[in-house]
Amino acid sequence: MAKAKDAALAYLFTLRDEVRIREACGQAVEAGIAHRDGDRAIHFRRDDKDDLPLHLRGFVGCASVLYGDLDDVDVIHIDTDKMLVSMFYIENFDAKLPIILRMARVDLKRQTIRDQNFDASDRRVFLARSAYATDPGDRADRTMIEARIRSLINLGQHVSSVKYTELVQVLSEAAKRM
Repeated sequence: MAKAKDAALAYLFTLRDEVRIREACGQAVEAGIAHRDGDRAIHFRRDDKDDLPLHLRGFVGCASVLYGDLDDVDVIHIDTDKMLVSMFYIENFDAKLPIILRMARVDLKRQTIRDQNFDASDRRVFLARSAYATDPGDRADRTMIEARIRSLINLGQHVSSVKYTELVQVLSEAAKRM
């Protein structure tokens, strides 16, 4: 029993090893399980969490111990620099511009949770849906839409969401100029 406990503790301490976590992120991306979000972050569907490399499963497992059940989560985002695991609850994931209804963020360093339900004025549009499209035509369309939105609002390449109200305002102003 003591050996199993020591092995478990040793494994938990390896989850703080940034190099191992980054390597595991690279493996998940190469395997098509996860998608890059900048140099130090990935995101993936919750259904794919059991297919992740061991260190990422442990990382997500630690977050779920602090946060709880992940059954209703749509997308999980891992920021390896900040040791954050974010869970996105998305309305109609297959929509052209899916809306994030809720986001929970687990800070593994501080062992804190920030859980936000977005009301109508705070809801965000998920700008990384193109990564999950399996049809090449659908992926191209989604990528073009997301890139156009980023361009209109002057967002960086790896920004994965924008406030819905901000998007509506920018689109309204653009339509008036046409």
